[in-house]
Amino acid sequence: MKKYIILLLFLPIILSANIGEILFFKGEVNIIRDKVTLEAFTSIVLEEKDTIKTSENAQAQIVLKDKTSITIGKNTTFKIEEYFYDKEKKSKSKVTMKMKKGIFYAVSGKIGKINKSRFKLKTASASISIRGTSFMGNVDETQEIIGCSSGAISVEAQGISVDVRAGQMTSFAQGSIPSPVIKLDTNSMQVESLITYSKRSDGGRKYESVYSKSLIRFEKKDFVSTVKKTSKVEDGIPVHVTKRDFSWYKDYLINSYGK
Repeated sequence: MKKYIILLLFLPIILSANIGEILFFKGEVNIIRDKVTLEAFTSIVLEEKDTIKTSENAQAQIVLKDKTSITIGKNTTFKIEEYFYDKEKKSKSKVTMKMKKGIFYAVSGKIGKINKSRFKLKTASASISIRGTSFMGNVDETQEIIGCSSGAISVEAQGISVDVRAGQMTSFAQGSIPSPVIKLDTNSMQVESLITYSKRSDGGRKYESVYSKSLIRFEKKDFVSTVKKTSKVEDGIPVHVTKRDFSWYKDYLINSYGK
């Protein structure tokens, strides 16, 4: 009995610490949390201040509680600096992320709709504000390329801001101001594989899968969580996929994977 009481006392803390998860990944992916390095696994819970690092030939898709989706590529270091989402407290909802290096493709979620001014993604030299849905970037030690595939974003560096609309991109050296916008070229940005990866589906293929179902009771409400875990190999690299049907994930999975 005592164990259940302790669990109930800590359950709100556990739930508040959960800001999202790694939905699927391939290759070597690690999470740095409080100076401790954790090896990623499918459905691993993410917390505020987590840093996600990928190695060569690795990719990962991160999905946050408001359905914001970030797909990162090889040799990438990505940090969730601040995150708070509460659909009842829209003005307080916010997300600040930092791309220290690497490539990414992001699709904004509900925070990007209800509180656009508090949705930020920072790079080594710039800050990206959104007025739309999806954007991408390639950041290295010498140069940054930031593009937009739908909606619009604002890229600010060295006090200068450039509006980048759908189908456009800007590039600049580290420590310089953003260039005038030019036509978006996802190939030169090396993000084509990330866009494909973020919209992946099973395509009718069958894999070994493990299902688990649990019933959670909290504040007199029942929630059924169904998880499907899949592992396979693509080009010799293990790929790990989690499909979750649980509250805020449901709509996202219908859109991303099909029924």
